[in-house]
Amino acid sequence: MIREKQTQMNMLEILLSFKIIECDPELEKIDRILDENPIFLEEFIGLMAKRAKNSKTRGRGTSVAEAIFRMLLLRRRYKWPLRVTVAQVSDSLTLRKFCRIFYDEVPSYSTLCRYDNLVDEAFLEKVNNAVVDVARERKITTGKKLRTDTTVVEADVHYPTDSRLLFDGVKVLSRAAQKCRKLGAAAGETVRNFTRSAKKQLLNVVKYAKSRSDENQEKFKKTYKKLVAITKRTLHHAEEQIEALADRVELEAQVLKAELEHFVPIIQKVVDQTERRVFKGEEVPTDDKVYSIFQPDITCIRKGKSGKPNEFGKKVRFDQVDGKIISKWRIYDNNVSDIDTFIPAIEDHIAHFGKAPYLAAADRGCYSAPNENKAEELGVKRVCLPARGKKSAKRVTHEKQRWFKAGMRFRAGIEGTISVLKRRHGLNRCLNRGNNAFERWIGWAVISANLLTIVQA
Repeated sequence: MIREKQTQMNMLEILLSFKIIECDPELEKIDRILDENPIFLEEFIGLMAKRAKNSKTRGRGTSVAEAIFRMLLLRRRYKWPLRVTVAQVSDSLTLRKFCRIFYDEVPSYSTLCRYDNLVDEAFLEKVNNAVVDVARERKITTGKKLRTDTTVVEADVHYPTDSRLLFDGVKVLSRAAQKCRKLGAAAGETVRNFTRSAKKQLLNVVKYAKSRSDENQEKFKKTYKKLVAITKRTLHHAEEQIEALADRVELEAQVLKAELEHFVPIIQKVVDQTERRVFKGEEVPTDDKVYSIFQPDITCIRKGKSGKPNEFGKKVRFDQVDGKIISKWRIYDNNVSDIDTFIPAIEDHIAHFGKAPYLAAADRGCYSAPNENKAEELGVKRVCLPARGKKSAKRVTHEKQRWFKAGMRFRAGIEGTISVLKRRHGLNRCLNRGNNAFERWIGWAVISANLLTIVQA
């Protein structure tokens, strides 16, 4: 049964009232916003109710929904890991007051993980839309101006080389083999641990890769063939383990079988891309590559940075309106061109605000004549997109107009916003794992940043 709020009082709470405890001024203002807008808690309670059938009204009482929601928000405000969040709230009366826990027991790390994993992009968008509505009510933003830009949120993975990915695959499957042996589902050669052999070949690959002599390059390929052979052998044993676990009814056996069925196709794809690239000399397309066996959905993105030409993660579009409020974000599964992100940004703005912005601005990466024409058709009066390449005299005159220059100065502000999101709210690297990892990491950061913008206005 879901407990929405903490209402019960004990003797200690009567003797020491939380009214005399003062929170940080920013937290007090955020606290008032959350109290004045019950939609935040209602949406989170609806999310908790999806965990199991009839969980809203039946069963043992859960941790207080309001406390969990505020702790998850607090975590992104201060860039704390979940374990640190639990410890900080436990030790601080002011944070207990903000989270509405008071003298009750603080939700555990596993509880926070459980409900954080339930969060999806739809829930976060609803919460952010409610935050934007608060900003409109307070006249912080009117939605008349829109600026948009893209950036890369990197995944928390090591630099992806084929040899290291093969070793990761052997290590994961060998760990699963040991679990299978302990369950008694398989024994002998089927559950052999190849980690040590794979690591030896990995180190040799690294050693020979630095040399350009014909002899060492030949040794390089031979070592790679040994590493691929070890991986294939491990995969064959993993398939045998899946067959052995198919008839087992224990929960642990079914979980292990699902884990193997998840990793085996990914590692097979790594073997395939290695053979194509190293042995056949093919240039494997970016969309066909695996860059992490733990986060196979990430891609390689080139943003033209001299110090970091390749970034491994996901491309994200941020839309910001006047008042420095982020009205929308969109996560892309591939390295989509910036040209294809401008019109969707305007359409998303219209969907939320009911009309097109008076001014829409973006950098030259979004420029195209069709984009300008389409934006004007949608109702944008002033489209600020600097053209690329050599410009005609007419185009130079157009971009020298006072309103165009003012629009480009407005556009520059989103660069600072993205920098703040990365430094203050941790969007330089996604540390989440599991379901909706990037959606949860980015969504909570945007909501936290918007709340701070409102209380500081």
